Parts: sequence; structure tokens; C-alpha cells
Amino acid sequence: MKETLQSLNEDKRFLHEVQQIGQIGGWIANPRTDFLKWSEGVYSIMEVPLNTPLSFTERLKYFPERYHSYVTESMMNCLDNGIPFSFDVEIISENKTTKWVEIRGVSPVIEGERSYVLGTLQDISETKKQVLDQYLQVERVEALLTLNKMTHSSLKEITDYVLEEGIRITGSKIGYLAFLNEAETVLTMHSWSKESMAECMITDKPLEYRVDKTGLWGEAVRQRKPIITNDYSAPSPLKKGYPEGHVHLTRHMNVPIFEDNKIVALMGVGNKSEDYTQEDVYHITLLLEAMWKLLENKEYHRKYLESQKFNQDIFENSRAVKLLVDPYQGKIVEANKAACEFYGYSHEEMTALYIWDINTIPKSELQEILKTEAKSNSPTNYQVEQRLASGEIRKVLIYNVPVNLHNKMYIHVTTIDVTHFK
Repeated sequence: MKETLQSLNEDKRFLHEVQQIGQIGGWIANPRTDFLKWSEGVYSIMEVPLNTPLSFTERLKYFPERYHSYVTESMMNCLDNGIPFSFDVEIISENKTTKWVEIRGVSPVIEGERSYVLGTLQDISETKKQVLDQYLQVERVEALLTLNKMTHSSLKEITDYVLEEGIRITGSKIGYLAFLNEAETVLTMHSWSKESMAECMITDKPLEYRVDKTGLWGEAVRQRKPIITNDYSAPSPLKKGYPEGHVHLTRHMNVPIFEDNKIVALMGVGNKSEDYTQEDVYHITLLLEAMWKLLENKEYHRKYLESQKFNQDIFENSRAVKLLVDPYQGKIVEANKAACEFYGYSHEEMTALYIWDINTIPKSELQEILKTEAKSNSPTNYQVEQRLASGEIRKVLIYNVPVNLHNKMYIHVTTIDVTHFK
């Protein structure tokens, strides 16, 4: 008898450990009689105290309301017709934790007048997160490449696209994009997300905000760095609230971008279902910088067409990697300091090279690209791999703008390194 009890206890411990490791539990239920029973594993997943009384109807509350009838019908179909079921669904636990679970109805069990469906419930949140992260990585690259092609889009179209993509790739619900004046004292809201406009009940929305009058959402300007606030309801001396009727915030992140040590733009996103991280900051920064380079090149192009003058000061002092290339000979005729540092050559060495010396694209193909760009007199952009002096290969985004200097056509090349883009 003692050995039997010991064996049963060992089996119980083994079952407990398996459920904990696999984040899985078993259940039996009959919607018709409102009967429900959980194993310890399901109690743990649902974050309900062990041995809490259960009923089928009451515990449907953990599922989205639109799934209530589907869960019930699936169980009844399994119970009456022996048809198993399986589906993934997002639930909210007793402690308000959002989780993804896989619910399976395996088979009906008939015990005299008592009958029920036997099934499992498994927490698959981590697996779902990995799949979602992989999907978002692809989406982030596609968003960046789409932005690169918006050379003929209006400023409003570009900023609206960047904002909506920033919201989407961070899993946020709302957002805004603002530009700063040269003194960094005034934020001018240029784009609001569709959701924030829909949720916000304020009809007279100011377009300009003084930085010294803003709360947490202006801290990125004051501290000159990205600011993450994952509990917006927590007390903070930096908060100055928001007007009555304004959209409610639970989480918030805003990220500034710089040009020549000055903040030129700021994006804020909010109400992500989980905490914002440094990875979110990285992807928003990359998206904003790509937007700024595009806007910068569009402005350059407009000025080139109007005045046909090349601003040597902007070229030399820019922190962006910039080259001036003869499209017909392929010769790099000028390179700024940032380009020399990026490629690992001195200025003398850099200007002795041809553009195909630093590209992995075949020379003949690159020659045709340059000639076509020079003839089109329109900006272009594409992603390529380039070779540094060290032999290292880097993935880069190229923005090319044809310019006329002293009645001779050149290609003004701006390069953005995206090698470490995740």
C-alpha cells in the first residue's frame, strides 16, 4: 500500500512537471450541463487559484466574446458527433494577462448518464511571439523599401505612410509625427494616426505645441534621446496630463532624429499591448532616418532643378555618407568625410576609385544604371551590397540624385547602412 501511494505521488509530480514544462493542461467540459473541470496546468495558464469552483458559462469570459459561440458549438459537435477540433485564440487571464493558447477537443467520453468532451489547453504565447517577430522583421524591411520608392510622393503622403508603418511595426494603436523648429522650442504636428483621430474627442486640435509646455511626450526633445513610458498611469513629475476628452494613453514611446546635432523630427507611438523595448526604438529610428534622407534628397533635387547649384557646404559637413559620381566614367569625383570614414579610405584614395570598386554589382550593369539615371534627371533609390576597404560587405540603401554642375551631369549619392537591420 505504501509503495502504491509512493508511486501515485511520483506520477502526480511527474504530471505536474510535464504540464509546467509544456505549459499545457487538460480539461473536461459539457456546455449542455454547464460542467467544467480543469487540471492544475489549466488553472496555472488561466491564473486562477487552484480548486476554484468552475462552470462552463462563467469561464467563457476568458475568451473574446466573438469566440463564445464558436467554442460552445465546437464542443457540442465533438460531444454529439465525435468530431475533434483545434484552434488558436488570444485570451485574457484572470489577472488580465493577454496570452495565446491552443485549445483542442480530443474526443467525447460517455459514462452512463454523464458525458463530456476531453481536451487540452496549451500556452503558445512564446511561439506566437517568435512567429510574429519574424513576420514583423519582413514587414519592417518592406516598409523601408516602399518608403525608398516614394520619391515622387508629397510630403503629407510620405509622413502619413511613415507614421502608419511606425504604428504597425511596433504593434501600437495610436501615434503622431512632428517636426521641430530650428530653435527646438516648438513641435508642429504633421501627421496623426487614423485611430488617434477617431478616438480623440477634441475637435479643436492645436497643430503646434511649445516644448516647455508638453509633458512626458516632450521629454524626448528635452532629454535629446528616446523616451519609453510603459506605465503611463504611474505618477511622474514630468507628466502634465492631457486635455479632457483626449485619447487615453496606457503606454507611450517617442523617438527623436537628429540632423547636424539638432532634433528635426519626432515620432510618438502609444498603447502597445505589451511593453515597448529598445528594439522598437531601433526600428522607429531607422524608419525616421530613411524618411528624413528621402525628404532631404527631394529638397536637394528641387533646389538642383531650380538653381543648378551644388551646395558644397552641405555636402562636406553632412554626417550622411555622400559621394559625387561621374555617371559616364563611373569615377568618384568627390567624397565627404563621412564617406571616407564609412568606406575606410582616405580622401585621396576614395577619389581615385570608381563606383564599381565599392559595389558588388557587375561593372557593366552599374554603368547602365548610372547612364539611365543621368538621362532621366530624376532621383532613384535601391538596396545593394557594398565593399569596404577592409573587405567587409555591408548592406546599404542608395539614394541617387542627378545634379548639373558647371554644365556637366553628376550623380549625388547618399548611402544608408542597413546591415544590422533586424
